[in-house]
Amino acid sequence: MFKKTQARIRTTIESIKASFQLVINTIESLTQEVVSNTAKVEALTAEQQELRGKLDKIVEHTHYLVRAKKSELQRAGHRVE
Repeated sequence: MFKKTQARIRTTIESIKASFQLVINTIESLTQEVVSNTAKVEALTAEQQELRGKLDKIVEHTHYLVRAKKSELQRAGHRVE
């Protein structure tokens, strides 16, 4: 009887150890995924900032072209609003 109880206790302990190891492995995997996703977010943020800078230059140049065209039309005698 004592040996059966002792065997059950060992089996339960091994089962608990396996469960904890599974939890640890899951946490490690999720941590790696978070680190990877953080790096991706940082890369996308840098890319977004670069694209925003390019867009700002395009908008600035477009405004310049619009002002130049307005001036050209006004010099030609057209009414421009």
